[in-house]
Amino acid sequence: MIRHPDTFPASLEAGGIRLRWLVENCWEIRLCNGKTILIDPCLPARGERMDLLGFGCGYTVDDLEGCDYVLINHTHTDHVFSLGKVIERFDPRILVHGNCLLQLAKVYHIQDPYRMFPLQYGQSYDFGDFRLRTYPAQHIDITRLNRPPRPKDIPFSVDEEEALLNDMGAVFNMNFLIVTPDNLRLAFDGGEHIPALNDWREAAPNVLFRHIDMPQLYGDLDGAARHMADSLERSGAEYLLLNCAQGLYRDDNPMDLHQYAETVNGLMAARGGHGRLFNCEMGRWYTLAPGIRRD
Repeated sequence: MIRHPDTFPASLEAGGIRLRWLVENCWEIRLCNGKTILIDPCLPARGERMDLLGFGCGYTVDDLEGCDYVLINHTHTDHVFSLGKVIERFDPRILVHGNCLLQLAKVYHIQDPYRMFPLQYGQSYDFGDFRLRTYPAQHIDITRLNRPPRPKDIPFSVDEEEALLNDMGAVFNMNFLIVTPDNLRLAFDGGEHIPALNDWREAAPNVLFRHIDMPQLYGDLDGAARHMADSLERSGAEYLLLNCAQGLYRDDNPMDLHQYAETVNGLMAARGGHGRLFNCEMGRWYTLAPGIRRD
């Protein structure tokens, strides 16, 4: 006879990470060893150029809790705009495609070359705090989006050097797989699916971070959701988390973000797939950890 059944735990988690989405591709990821990876830092203050262009999210570099590494998918201004302030506050190591490294250093006045690490496609790196595998990628074609033109007096690039860095961001786009100390596998995908480039199943990610497919690109919500479900199913990931979904928070947006997630998950359930889209609230911390839970 078991005398003390209440001593059996209801659940248990082992290791894990904390993470939160801020805007565009910008994620703050706290590893189990206490180190923090910041993805694509664009956190403009109110009234700054990228805020006026629609990339403000209400959070700035002052709101970050930490940053030991900056990992850059590509060097468009809406992915690196706040890099200078991040360096000033945290002095992190910067991981970026090697072909863009020197131009990034020039635009953001980075004097110390040892702060930067050049990445190349198809390589594996061990930074001690985590492991990284890099993949070639195709950035989503933003010219197909039905969006109003930017005001001419608020330029995306302010000079020729930044314009060149933006051009490099269009050419050198890098997907990557982060493997945490407790072997969680986080895959970041640029968005445009090319079978020869973005086959994640062999990488076996737990989580796929993916540029959201908008209905404007695929005719309607069902078409966009079907394309997202295809990506999730193809990756074999357990969870899909959205990048570049801040436009759906605006009052004038006709599409409901929760309906989008429910449509993707309904498709996955109908297919018998195990993966699901989890709709993260902007700015809120979440914990991802393997665990056991009592029914």
